[in-house]
Amino acid sequence: MDDGQMIEITEAKREHVGRWICTAENDAGARELEISLDVWVPPTVRVNSEAPIKALGETVTLFCETTGNPLPSLSWNKGGQPIISSVEGGTRLDIPHMDKSDVGDYTCQAQNEAGSAEASIHVDVLVPPIIMRDNVDMSPRLPTGQTLTLLCDAGGKPQPQIKWYVNDTEIMDSTEGIALGNGRKYIQYMLLHIMPHKYLLIYDILEAPVISNGGTQQVIEGELARIECLAEGHPTPVVSWLRNGIRVETGVQGVRYIAEGKILTIIEARSSDSGIYVCAATNEAGTAQQAYTLEVLVSPKIVTTSPTESSVPMSSPFSLKCGVRGYPEPKISWALNGKPLVSGKDGNTIGILSDYNFFVDFSQIYYLCAPIVSKDGIRAVNSSEGEPATLSCDIEGDEPQIKWYKNGVLLLPSTNIEFSEDNSVVNIISTRLSDEGEYSCIAMNPAGNATLNTQLYVGGMALTVLICIYVYIYKYIYVIYTYTELIEYLLTEDYFYSVYVQIDQLLYYMIIFA
Repeated sequence: MDDGQMIEITEAKREHVGRWICTAENDAGARELEISLDVWVPPTVRVNSEAPIKALGETVTLFCETTGNPLPSLSWNKGGQPIISSVEGGTRLDIPHMDKSDVGDYTCQAQNEAGSAEASIHVDVLVPPIIMRDNVDMSPRLPTGQTLTLLCDAGGKPQPQIKWYVNDTEIMDSTEGIALGNGRKYIQYMLLHIMPHKYLLIYDILEAPVISNGGTQQVIEGELARIECLAEGHPTPVVSWLRNGIRVETGVQGVRYIAEGKILTIIEARSSDSGIYVCAATNEAGTAQQAYTLEVLVSPKIVTTSPTESSVPMSSPFSLKCGVRGYPEPKISWALNGKPLVSGKDGNTIGILSDYNFFVDFSQIYYLCAPIVSKDGIRAVNSSEGEPATLSCDIEGDEPQIKWYKNGVLLLPSTNIEFSEDNSVVNIISTRLSDEGEYSCIAMNPAGNATLNTQLYVGGMALTVLICIYVYIYKYIYVIYTYTELIEYLLTEDYFYSVYVQIDQLLYYMIIFA
């Protein structure tokens, strides 16, 4: 323009920046004019970060890259709120210890004389799964057969994936309704790519008590009675015992009752302990009751009888009473002379009444005589050491059974002691001093018994004849006894003086004593 004296740049660009030279030449010479041209360029901005999304607590670094002429000044803001400039002239912004409040859009602004520009980047923070446990029952209890809904109120960023496990086994969509198992343990498990989170939820299924046994138990009177209540449930039920609506407790009804959980023990059971006992099992899911019948078996006892001896006129009816006690009700039987009596038997008019009485109406009856001792008192038998001795049981009676005792101890056969076939005679083959003592024979039959006592004396010297001479003074009268009379007197008198004399042959011996 103007013959080259002016140059016009219609659209200045960065490449126009530099030294511009104007050269003027003529014949006289040449001149140059150097002009420096600077082109102002509006800023351009680009914001970037290696990882604009970080987990809680970590640090995010943002970079602001800018161009422009002159060099733009940089500033940062978040949501329109200025941020204090960071190092390196604002080209770098550090966000340490990230938390939820740091989430948002961060903007880098560049400004120079030619204009301004800005660029933004979104910064986010990853939040591990969090399960809200406020107002959550961590140990729910559920009776069997009912439905329980478990809520997993979980949060996190990004939204966590929720999985359910029961006893370490994942529950799938195809899993059928969960039945009662052994563990009763459920786990909620939230899986996130940065950190898994889980918590243990104890899910307790309550089972109402169930008692699996019952019925009747029997125990013999005087023995230990033990009733066990097989109660099951979850949680373990508390067991209590009732009788006639009154709680049975250890020591309350007496020291004989011991109530320890599922077992009720009765020491030395009595007939009064018979009855119905109720086991009550209770837990949070409900209550169950079961009745147990205790029967105390009482051995038969004869409590009332007729006199042991009765006299009735010939051909007259009579009755005998036998009152018994026992549980279960004893079966009564009667015997006559060892032979059972049958009520209503042909040819007899014998009856057994329902109240345990007995009546007879016939003219012929066999009488069994009780054994009797023909002579009262203690009989004496003398023997010498080494000589045999014979003891006889002189008791009359019908078919008695005989037993011998020495000094109250049952006498049994031995190498030196022999019994007759019916036990009525005892033979001591060779007497010893230790054989001396009181021998008792007891004869028994259904009608009664009798006892005969015999005192055996064993002398230390062998005598052919032993004569006991007794002197009895009565009103100064001389009494002379024959040998036979002396022996008789020996067995009856209270005051005596014994003299032992050995002779070979003697029919009568007289002693005169004044």
